[in-house]
Amino acid sequence: MDYFLKYFLFLCNLVFTVLGLVVLGLGIWGLASKESFAQEKIGAIGTDPMLILLTLGFLLTLLCLTGCVGSLRENCCLLKMFSVIVLVLITFQVLFAIVAYTVQDQIEGYLRSGMLAAMAGYQDDLDLRFITDEIQLDFSQKNLLTLHPSSDSASILQSH
Repeated sequence: MDYFLKYFLFLCNLVFTVLGLVVLGLGIWGLASKESFAQEKIGAIGTDPMLILLTLGFLLTLLCLTGCVGSLRENCCLLKMFSVIVLVLITFQVLFAIVAYTVQDQIEGYLRSGMLAAMAGYQDDLDLRFITDEIQLDFSQKNLLTLHPSSDSASILQSH
């Protein structure tokens, strides 16, 4: 194996391993800071958004460590496994983009109904309140969300 390619692959995977560890750390920090592991909250841990960060960070770290060790040790089995998993992930992303493009009208309807449901439970769930506020802030900065203070609900209007 060419030394430049070997160390280039190692360094790229090392960068993504560190990013995966950061995401994993954020997930653990989010779960710990919200006290999701407390006895009374342990039943609702499956619906916690920080669990997604925890899972994605773990999987990213594991995948990139496979690439790091495979390239550094020149282990063909690890490199083939790394390549196959990356190829599968890219294939799923392309297929997801094609499907999302073909059903974008249905997705818009789901998002609209999801936002209306989120507004109904806005006061009850702190995670939902934070996510809703961030979405509204992002959309209002891009002039995609128009709030009508005279009505009880927000209407999402495309400005283009």
